[in-house]
Amino acid sequence: MDNLLYRLPYFPPRYGPEWGSGGIFGLKYHRGTLYFNLAFEANAYFIREDKTSIYRYEMVGYQPVSGGDTYNAVDSIDNYIYFGGWVHAPAKYLGRGERGATISFVNKYSHVHEYNVDNDQVRLLWKENIHHPTDWAGEVSEIIYNPVEDDLLIARADGMTNLGVYKLDRRTGHTGLVSKNLL
Repeated sequence: MDNLLYRLPYFPPRYGPEWGSGGIFGLKYHRGTLYFNLAFEANAYFIREDKTSIYRYEMVGYQPVSGGDTYNAVDSIDNYIYFGGWVHAPAKYLGRGERGATISFVNKYSHVHEYNVDNDQVRLLWKENIHHPTDWAGEVSEIIYNPVEDDLLIARADGMTNLGVYKLDRRTGHTGLVSKNLL
């Protein structure tokens, strides 16, 4: 892992369309692969001894994208790294106002992806969007592997709807509510 840390790129702060500059989130080392998400650029990095792969959320929607994982939503099981969060795909700007540019939330998705460390492949497991200009579905804020049922538990916060804890079948991508956030 020491060699991988020296290969980390430098990311200077930049303007982010939703909340300002982001940074590295979801840092996870698993079976020779160092994963992290660069928010708000919506770039998922997979750094290995022999190569670096960058996933730009093209399975969620069209470019340009903006988004990230602002809560560290990542877990690993066997030869997989599961990562989630939110992404605007594509990012759609409404124009400038008194306090700067405004982004539309029509294309803001919550998502969970699977990365296979053996074949360097990303697969979209699940995504959700409510297609509203100012409101959005709960972002994926935590992922925990449930070994009893061999599924993922995903906590969803920071949104207007579909908040709480959900089960996600890691083979089919089907979800089901486990516990609703009553706040």
